[in-house]
Amino acid sequence: MISEVTFGSAAQLENEAEKQARNASLEGYRTSIDSKVEERNAKLLTMQTDAINAIATRQVEINAAKVDALANKNEETFMKTAEIADNTGSMKDSMELSAEELKYLREISERDVINRFTTAEIKIDMKNEMAINGELDIDGVVTKLEERLYESMSVAAEGVYE
Repeated sequence: MISEVTFGSAAQLENEAEKQARNASLEGYRTSIDSKVEERNAKLLTMQTDAINAIATRQVEINAAKVDALANKNEETFMKTAEIADNTGSMKDSMELSAEELKYLREISERDVINRFTTAEIKIDMKNEMAINGELDIDGVVTKLEERLYESMSVAAEGVYE
């Protein structure tokens, strides 16, 4: 029985030694992993800080660009406004001349319209193939001309007043 107890104690001691070696190895592995996790967290924190700083810097650049663009736009607007003022001044002089011309043209147009409706234009197209030999023949021609003139006036008056 003693030999069996000795053997059991030696195996147990070997098993205990292997267990302690595995635990030591596992503890070393855990320590390595923990240090790598801490390194990664430190790098992430650095990256976040850098990103926040980059965003702030970029926002400052964007705001400066907006201010520059607005200043340029205001300057362009000012320049164009000055050009418009110059052009408007020159247009004013030319428009005064045009106003006189327009007044003259309006008067001519009004006169033409008035003449068109108040002065009737009568055209008589009369051909005479008869021979005029005496006063009676001339009286007949004049009478016929009067009749045609009266008809033309009646037609013109009806056209205007209908």
